[in-house]
Amino acid sequence: MTNEKQLQTAYDSMTARCATLQNKVFSLQSEVAVFERENAAQSLSCSNSSNKWISVDDRLPNEDDVVLICYDEKPYGDSVGDSLVDTAHYLLHGTWQMKHKWSREVTHWMPLPEPPKPIEIDGIKKENE
Repeated sequence: MTNEKQLQTAYDSMTARCATLQNKVFSLQSEVAVFERENAAQSLSCSNSSNKWISVDDRLPNEDDVVLICYDEKPYGDSVGDSLVDTAHYLLHGTWQMKHKWSREVTHWMPLPEPPKPIEIDGIKKENE
């Protein structure tokens, strides 16, 4: 095979590989868009009073409590952000430790619900599904 044919074969191979990778990127972008729509539909609103959110201005949890929190996410220094929900460990003085970061932007919190209790059928314990 001549050098020119080798170059053409390599070029064709790389072009095909790029097309495959581009299709994967488009597929992943579609999956992310679906996930973001589903996540937005399931998100909790901090302003919904039926959720029994407690404002941090009214009361704070006890030290070392793990609670559900609502906090303002201000990406890239924007003055306006989204309200997000997560669990956090309250450490005092307005410090909240989440799984992968710390935050002082918590606006509301509520105690975690009790975990589901196992049910017993014919003497056999089974977890709620």
